[in-house]
Amino acid sequence: MSFKKESGFTLIELMMVIAIMVILSALAIPNMIGWRDASKLRSTVNSLRGDLQMARSWAIKQNVVVKTQFAANSYVIAVEGGQVLKRRQLPAGVIIDLSDTTFNDDDLDGSPDTSFNGRGIPVPGVAGDLGNVVIEGRAGRRQISINTVGRVQMS
Repeated sequence: MSFKKESGFTLIELMMVIAIMVILSALAIPNMIGWRDASKLRSTVNSLRGDLQMARSWAIKQNVVVKTQFAANSYVIAVEGGQVLKRRQLPAGVIIDLSDTTFNDDDLDGSPDTSFNGRGIPVPGVAGDLGNVVIEGRAGRRQISINTVGRVQMS
């Protein structure tokens, strides 16, 4: 009587591989969550920066005043007194910190705002529309500033 050697995996070997995979995934998941939160914050900041640059460009191109109005979880960019150019909702877990945002509430509606004139320069408001907007998420805080000549930059 001869025995053939069976090829394959035993149940013990399979359980060991599964256990190792569970341990490795338990170590990797928190890092992936942190990466996702950082990515959300980074993409939100980049979107807002790009949208503010678009507002400035639109104001120059059309020779109109373009206003950006901030709320805790969204912002709206519109031609003053009319057409909405962009309305953006922030992703879950990312907010605009209105208490640290230094733009004024020039129209006294309870929301900070900033405007660009037809030359792309911030429109002077009650105390000027220079300042910054602070975006906050689980991964930290980022700030976008507008200087006296209308340059939009992350700081």
